[in-house]
Amino acid sequence: VFPESAGRIHYWVSVAFFVSLPISMFIMAGAMFLSDFRKNIPYIVLTTCLGVIAAVPWGLPHDGVAIPEIISSLAGSAWFIVFGARLLLKAD
Repeated sequence: VFPESAGRIHYWVSVAFFVSLPISMFIMAGAMFLSDFRKNIPYIVLTTCLGVIAAVPWGLPHDGVAIPEIISSLAGSAWFIVFGARLLLKAD
């Protein structure tokens, strides 16, 4: 929606997305932990691990933002695919 050529709005939307992604994963893991721990153990572990994978690259030294962005995006995409499949399989 906001490419780099859009100016400062790209920066703020990008920061909001990449900050909220791991935070939302940790919140989801906490909610799954509180709702039905035994049934959700694999999903809690997966969500927590992908949240860490999405967050850690931003704390490491790097020359630009392309590498942390792709790592975070891939972690988020993996989470969306797994939980999308889970919802699809439950819909039967």
